[in-house]
Amino acid sequence: MSVETKTNHRSIQLTSQRTPTYPTVDVTCDGKRRAITLTRSELAGKSVLGIYEVPETTAKSMLGALECRLLLPDQQINLPAQLLRAAWAIAPKGASARAGIHPLDGWRCPPAQPIKGNFTTYSGEPCIYHVPGGQLYVKTKPETCYATEADARQDGCRRSKR
Repeated sequence: MSVETKTNHRSIQLTSQRTPTYPTVDVTCDGKRRAITLTRSELAGKSVLGIYEVPETTAKSMLGALECRLLLPDQQINLPAQLLRAAWAIAPKGASARAGIHPLDGWRCPPAQPIKGNFTTYSGEPCIYHVPGGQLYVKTKPETCYATEADARQDGCRRSKR
């Protein structure tokens, strides 16, 4: 799995010496099945690399899913949510100057950065942030902490609806 840095397009790459390049592969996430078309194939030494560009709507669905599997004719490959998020994270421009910082522990943000950013969402969105006093604030385990809502939005998060 990778992200094209110039276009931010996400892709799945399959490499094998024995497996042919399939015209499509199927992905099932939380019981919903989608086909992904082969974008291109390349020789990589003695292997063939099949590159399948994932449509944006499918990628969003995969990033928000609890469980995904890549379905090939001869096998199924589990795609853990944490692996998808790590492989497909898109760094915003100027990522080195990101405002978010790591939480103090599993539940608390520093007083100067009280807004909790959560990238492990089940809404199909990449990130949701929670402000102090919000309905789900105390129940949210932060992955990143922000000083302002603008910082959280800059990082691709949207405000919690509750």
